[in-house]
Amino acid sequence: MADPYSGEEIRTMLDAFKKREIAHYPMVLFMVRTGCRSSEVAAVTWDDIDFDDRKASINKGYVRGRVTGTKSGKGRKIDLTPQLISELKKLKLKNQASGDTVFQNKFGGFVNMRLFTRDVFKPLCKKARLKPTRLHDLRHSYISTIDRKDPGHLLRTAAGRASFSCDNLRPLRTTFE
Repeated sequence: MADPYSGEEIRTMLDAFKKREIAHYPMVLFMVRTGCRSSEVAAVTWDDIDFDDRKASINKGYVRGRVTGTKSGKGRKIDLTPQLISELKKLKLKNQASGDTVFQNKFGGFVNMRLFTRDVFKPLCKKARLKPTRLHDLRHSYISTIDRKDPGHLLRTAAGRASFSCDNLRPLRTTFE
């Protein structure tokens, strides 16, 4: 069962990444601010990022060692926050010669999200005294913060789902940024 982090827990987690795992901070920030699936985050390329429009095209995933389509089978464009744009620009300058993928392992290849979860995410959250959670629950944390003015369309778009029921949603939490 999903147990998303609250806004305060997200801030604590992001602070911990910024202090102890700075190399992974942009990727975790991307997950928190976009609600993308971890497989989608692993597959994002620089061609998918539009710095001028502040949008990312989410049109593929990286699953079990290969690039696939998204889980829903449809691509989508998602908004990027000013904070995320800033971090992505820094990352692009740093990784300029390293390849097409935005988030890379130490060898310049795709991030194995299972290993990242086991070796980095869970230990860091434990050190930060956060409740145990799954990496996927960052997606639920994001979705629980979306403005509900047009919940059906907005949630379907952000979550990358063909359909989405708003009947079982928890009350809106405060935003992170």
